Amino acid sequence: MSSRMDGIRDTRFLRVDEVAREARVSRSTVRHWLRVGRLPSVKLGKRRVVPRAAFEQMIATGTAPLR
Repeated sequence: MSSRMDGIRDTRFLRVDEVAREARVSRSTVRHWLRVGRLPSVKLGKRRVVPRAAFEQMIATGTAPLR
């Protein structure tokens, strides 16, 4: 398998509801962040998911997206 596929397989993702729970905001707020590009996401099947690293970076830098 290619190294690119290994990287994708090792990436951890959070669903919208998981991001909302951890950030203590509503799911609609998270969806808004995704829609306006303030939080990166990828589509896996029919679901929109957020790479855990991107979420953790947002939390670590204290740059919570504006609602």
